[in-house]
Amino acid sequence: MNAQAQPEALSPQPSAVSAAPVTVELCRDADVLDAILHHPEVGDRTRHDEMPPLAEMTLKPLIQGGHGAFAVLARVRGEHAGFWLVLAKGASVFEIHTNFLPQYRGSKALLASRLALDWMFLNTAATRLTSFCPACLPEAAQYAKWCGLKTDFVRAAAWPKGGKRHDVHHVSLTLAEWARTAWPRHAAEGLAFHHELFSHVDEGHHENDDNHNGMVGIAGKMLLAGHGHKAQSFYNDWAAQSGYAPFTYLGSRRGWQLLDIGTSIIAVRQEADGQIRVIGFQPH
Repeated sequence: MNAQAQPEALSPQPSAVSAAPVTVELCRDADVLDAILHHPEVGDRTRHDEMPPLAEMTLKPLIQGGHGAFAVLARVRGEHAGFWLVLAKGASVFEIHTNFLPQYRGSKALLASRLALDWMFLNTAATRLTSFCPACLPEAAQYAKWCGLKTDFVRAAAWPKGGKRHDVHHVSLTLAEWARTAWPRHAAEGLAFHHELFSHVDEGHHENDDNHNGMVGIAGKMLLAGHGHKAQSFYNDWAAQSGYAPFTYLGSRRGWQLLDIGTSIIAVRQEADGQIRVIGFQPH
């Protein structure tokens, strides 16, 4: 799986995501990225015959030239392990290209990929991630499959490599597809939000539901990352299917995110402990 984003498509201050010993974070340091790219088992594997020699390749014009491109950098125990180059292909469609040092491929790369997918869907406007896999790199197709991306179409003889032209499989993963397996990782935050909400609001109490907690956790992280309308659309689509009440995002004011949850208008923000806090409400 080989991985330009407009600045407003990113969260104002996207945070790192971690699952020891792996972390992922936003990176715009082209020197760091070039150092990984110039490893012969990284750049030489992914470049095709019509690209410049590896020694002449650099991401500096792309990263530093005002194109909005950025990377999600993976670290393993603090060491640079690989990155996803991210390019905006539309308001909510992002193309990702994966570049991992050989010693970190395998289980660590898969863990980092899970974190990177979480980071992208929670911290950017992304509702669809795309990539492509040349047929001469079957391991790239397998990696994409492990990450949940599926083939949308195949472009015949589109990748010149080794004196031959190879088919290219174009793959993608949507927000809804990602959420089907990601929600358990975010259920704890959703449960904490419910406890906080119901300590302020009398209406709307319901039995504990892990599925609901997970979706609330995801929507809450999108909301606090500055993507309130995306959070509304994501959650309300799921709520319509599951029978829960929708909410309306009303915008932000002085750091508060304002929501109409049907029974009340509430204001929420993220405190220093990372949890969503209800800091005011107005019953209808």
